[in-house]
Amino acid sequence: MTRERREQLAHDAKGKIFNEYKQALNDIYVRFEKKSSQTSTKPDEERQTRQLLLDLKHAMETKGAELIENKRKELLKEMA
Repeated sequence: MTRERREQLAHDAKGKIFNEYKQALNDIYVRFEKKSSQTSTKPDEERQTRQLLLDLKHAMETKGAELIENKRKELLKEMA
């Protein structure tokens, strides 16, 4: 298998894994956002909780992208 083909497969896998990861994070966000809006009575508290959840979601997306990229580089390095 050529290096270009391995790189293409790694790139495709990265996209698929990252999309699944983001979808799982979105599902978690929606679940807890609904739960927080049901239990919260104050609009400010609800907004603050929603923003905190969104910040955590973005942080986890960034961390996930970094982990996937590091693993991709590690796998391509082993093959070289």
